[in-house]
Amino acid sequence: MLRSGRYSKAWIACQDGVLVLPCLAGKTLATLLEDPLLEESVRKRAIERAVVALGDFHHLGLTHGDAMAENVLVDLEAGVARWFDFETIHDSSRVLAWRRADDVRALLVTCLVRTSPEKFAETLQLILDVHEDEGVTRHLATSFNPVFQRSLTFHLAQAALSFQCFREIARLLRERRIHVANELSERATRPERAGAAASEGECRRGRGAKPLGKR
Repeated sequence: MLRSGRYSKAWIACQDGVLVLPCLAGKTLATLLEDPLLEESVRKRAIERAVVALGDFHHLGLTHGDAMAENVLVDLEAGVARWFDFETIHDSSRVLAWRRADDVRALLVTCLVRTSPEKFAETLQLILDVHEDEGVTRHLATSFNPVFQRSLTFHLAQAALSFQCFREIARLLRERRIHVANELSERATRPERAGAAASEGECRRGRGAKPLGKR
């Protein structure tokens, strides 16, 4: 069980060999998102806490394997999330970025099936912004490209996505990739433009300077 980047004790060994499991505070993210009375600000905070905890887990070089909204407890009062149910593991032959992307995909999809369509873009943006790994985003976008793979996904909750929802997620991911690519291109060309502007300014000053007269 993981608590925002730090391992917490999941059991206590007694002298008689019995394992005592602690009762952890909070509700699963799935339960919170299914609450029709949940305020929007609380909804966003719950998702953010889950993503932060997953990101901390990834930074340790680990992946969950079944990172659905049903498998993370969110304690809103304490401001922490704890992932559990590590019975599923990723194929170790897969690159780490792919395994991380699969975790994010599971969380993204199981959040979106509990989100109204008009909030899809906002929720997707929140999850990817908090996770902060564009390499994962690239793998994620690839996983939503071939529509014929939709029914072959491991996570059962993803089967609940309609064809339209699947296409909408793919479109949002493409738009994000284009936006990020444009931003990177803009940053790369900014120093060149600044240098060109400085050179042009020097040339103008040079043309406008009057030659020194002889005494």
